[in-house]
Amino acid sequence: VEQQISAVAIPAEVAEQIACDAGSPGLLIRRRYFTRGEKTPFEISIGLYPAGRYAYTARLSRESGVASGL
Repeated sequence: VEQQISAVAIPAEVAEQIACDAGSPGLLIRRRYFTRGEKTPFEISIGLYPAGRYAYTARLSRESGVASGL
């Protein structure tokens, strides 16, 4: 999965549908889902979340002796 998170102003044409004010801050989340080894995604999703309705948590860890590939 490739995920892109962007800060945006909520467009007027969407604001009423998600019960918020037009132009208020929000997060736009784009996700592209790939099968291993493929370059073309098999699914794409787009989510638009008003401020206060989305939380993102990531836990990163490093294991010794494992190559990072970087």
